[in-house]
Amino acid sequence: MAELIISLNNQIIKKIKLAEAKYLLGRSNRCDIVLNERTVSAEHAQLIQISSECFLEDLQSTNGVYVNHVRIQQHYLVDHDLIQIGKYELVFQDPVNRYKAVYDLCTTAKALDDLASFARLELMSGEKIGYFIPLKNNQFILSISNNNADTVRIETTPDRQYLLHSFDKQQISSARRLQSNDKFQLAELVFKFHEPTKLAKL
Repeated sequence: MAELIISLNNQIIKKIKLAEAKYLLGRSNRCDIVLNERTVSAEHAQLIQISSECFLEDLQSTNGVYVNHVRIQQHYLVDHDLIQIGKYELVFQDPVNRYKAVYDLCTTAKALDDLASFARLELMSGEKIGYFIPLKNNQFILSISNNNADTVRIETTPDRQYLLHSFDKQQISSARRLQSNDKFQLAELVFKFHEPTKLAKL
């Protein structure tokens, strides 16, 4: 379940599990999430949850709503987005949403019949365990954030080798050749590499 971590003056003051479909944020006591500080409008913003997606909207506030230091009117929230409302900072956390970009690439084993000429990644952990991601492009990028340490690139060379490029926490890049059943990790997700099961037609 997604949650908001609310801080004021660099001190965490509240953590809220987002169980409802809609939340009104502002200075007024009528709001679902009260941010009692004069730089906050009475009804400053609202959060709307639709299925597993969460949206933030500015309600014509005086001082605006900022996400990752950019003023927004409406914004689709992803894991670890930093929201600024007046002097408050709110961190949006959603572990499932964090991997949505990866999960959207997944397909089932049954759907792989038409993709047998492609190498593929099998998810060994997470919400989509047992699903596959076909590597359709010669340069295939998996990313879960803007941080290089949360990004990998798989390069297919002209002689059909597969090179995994990744970064460590010091942002130093490295590459290694992937072979069938090799495993690697991206944040908390574990992947197993499979070479193509049949040759592509020339």
